Amino acid sequence: MINSLQARSYDFECTGPDAFGQNEGMFPGHVQSSTVPAALSVAEYVGASGKDLLCAVILGGDLASRIAFVEGLGFDHPFDPIGTANAFGVAGITGRLMGMNENEVLNSFGILVNMLAGSFRSLWDGVMTFKLYGALSARNGIMSTLMAKHGFTGLKDPLFGPQGFFESYCPKPYHPEYMNRDLGKEFYAKSRHKKYPSCQGNHNIIDCGLDILAEHDIDAEDIKEIIIGVNPMQLKSYGAIPFKAGDSQAAALFYQGYSAANVLLRKGARLEHYTEEAIQDPRIIELCGKVKHVPATLEDPMKVKLTVKMGSGKEYTAVFTHPQSRGFPRFPLTEAELTEKYWHNFDFCGRIPRENAVKVFEMINDLENVDTVSSMVELLVS
Repeated sequence: MINSLQARSYDFECTGPDAFGQNEGMFPGHVQSSTVPAALSVAEYVGASGKDLLCAVILGGDLASRIAFVEGLGFDHPFDPIGTANAFGVAGITGRLMGMNENEVLNSFGILVNMLAGSFRSLWDGVMTFKLYGALSARNGIMSTLMAKHGFTGLKDPLFGPQGFFESYCPKPYHPEYMNRDLGKEFYAKSRHKKYPSCQGNHNIIDCGLDILAEHDIDAEDIKEIIIGVNPMQLKSYGAIPFKAGDSQAAALFYQGYSAANVLLRKGARLEHYTEEAIQDPRIIELCGKVKHVPATLEDPMKVKLTVKMGSGKEYTAVFTHPQSRGFPRFPLTEAELTEKYWHNFDFCGRIPRENAVKVFEMINDLENVDTVSSMVELLVS
């Protein structure tokens, strides 16, 4: 649970996995924020190999994604799939690694239906609970499986039955047919690796800021106004909420005003820019007060336009024109960028000996030949 909570703390973990085949274009949310930390814990506990871990993570990600596709991902829905669908993925992982039979896994699902939640309102309110329900999914997915293994019983038809998961948790109409498309033929495992901390919906703004900085020498103290142009529908989203003094770190991760001000002030977007000290810096608070959102007429509803007005009267503009945000399947990070991200996380943590991190990096790149996951986890304990 704690590892999952930490994995989501800077909203810098992988999102997805993305669907392809018949379900192409569907998105399940942050599946790996629950499944990967849980898989590491269970794999360590049972003495699993790297290959066992890899199989379990792929299976759990595929399972959670399929359930999330049926549930639907909508920011106006009451439940975030991270707090619901993710838990089933973790239960599948635990069942796989512990060698459980079909009836035991079914019971674990039946138990889980009574252990789910997670309100999307956390994003609007900018509060820490945005990372809690994914952590609870990790905990509850393991707990329900252990309970089932010891004979505890749950709903007999936990997903599709009367008062089961889909009937109780999902806005109607939901689409059960999405769950079995390409089942057993296509496994959803390709994730979105984020280039920057914070909500992926802010990354196009960060990239616009970096594009402007690449062309112009901007002194943040001379900025008069920062204008974020978005699709009119996005003006109603949490991203358009102003960031102000006293707001939490969670708000800094999700409110676009902070992302825009931060990239222009600090010339980047790094983990250290989202600490409590960094987000309450008087300079960032002052600059956030100069940000405003306006409706923009852009072809793609997901594109944004960033305009920086200077006290001198000069004005600089950038429009995000890439097909997708960095890290998406059509705009993936390079191997060098992924390696840089690994070391960025390691350096920010500052608790693990570098020689251990080097060994872990080598093991990750050769995971199929790692004899025991515990040998890798031991190197990560500070």
